[in-house]
Amino acid sequence: MDIRALHRGSTDADMASAELAARPKILVSTVFGGVGSAFSQAMQIGNAHRMADWDRRYLA
Repeated sequence: MDIRALHRGSTDADMASAELAARPKILVSTVFGGVGSAFSQAMQIGNAHRMADWDRRYLA
């Protein structure tokens, strides 16, 4: 699976719900790819951007 593709996760409404504090979620993910390959680098960069965006929106 190409993790750069859109996939189902928590919606903005899910993340804004007070219920999330009472019943938190955790995502566990493992990805393997060739060291230095363009595909692996694209996955790493994309994930870093998504995590930074999530942190900015929900941990501020």
